[in-house]
Amino acid sequence: GGLAVARTARDVELRLAVPLHSEQMVLGALCAFAGDRIKEVLLEQSEREIAGGTERLPAKELAARLDGLRAELFVAEFAEELTVRALEDQGMTVLRRPDADPRAVLAPTS
Repeated sequence: GGLAVARTARDVELRLAVPLHSEQMVLGALCAFAGDRIKEVLLEQSEREIAGGTERLPAKELAARLDGLRAELFVAEFAEELTVRALEDQGMTVLRRPDADPRAVLAPTS
């Protein structure tokens, strides 16, 4: 399945409170509201690719691909943290995920 996010009055309040000006903010909002589902879909896609493929990547290519995926994950987690900070700046209390990357949480904004 695809990703589905329930729309509620609270979503509308958040949209009005936090204007989304960039891809990072949109990505952060998606991660904040549907992070578990996003991880689930990515894992399902990866498992299908692995199960369907008979070719194995050479070790160097695999390492490079993993590094790239880790970098993409960090960008998503940092975008999520920026969204959390923007909500906090609006006076909202936001609980961070217990598995939030400390590098993102502790990173300076500027």
